[in-house]
Amino acid sequence: MKMERINAWLGLAGNVAILLGLVALAIEINANTKALRVQISENSVALAQEANLAVAGNADLQALYAKALFRPAELTPAELWGAALYFERTMLDDRRQFDLYKRGVLTEAEWQTELSYTPYHWNTPFGQLLWSELKGDYDPEFVAAVDNVLAESEGEPNDEWLRRVHERVANLEF
Repeated sequence: MKMERINAWLGLAGNVAILLGLVALAIEINANTKALRVQISENSVALAQEANLAVAGNADLQALYAKALFRPAELTPAELWGAALYFERTMLDDRRQFDLYKRGVLTEAEWQTELSYTPYHWNTPFGQLLWSELKGDYDPEFVAAVDNVLAESEGEPNDEWLRRVHERVANLEF
């Protein structure tokens, strides 16, 4: 009888230990997921900063981007290729974020925040034309998400923003 009681207590203790182990494992997985999200966020910011600095430090790329925004019909084939690659880089960033969202690394809110920046490039006349040409190469679910945010966006595309700010800067007096 005594041995049965000891076995019952040992069984209970073993089950409690397993339960505590599972709780510890869940806490560790949660901490690792949070750390991964922070790392991905930091990497995304670093990539965006690197791209922005590349443009800021390259007058040819600045001129190419402005030409794509304001005079896309005047782009030479080589310039068109360069501008298309620059625009596509922004879409590849979005697709990367979409892939992370679909894998459960990014939350819905994080994915929607990333997606909300898309219209600034792609709701320009050049961006719309280019997106209509490129979207066949992307996952249909991703394309639907991008098309939806482009259709619903109320944000000012980069061409309109740059034109408006340029006019204001031209009127500055010192």
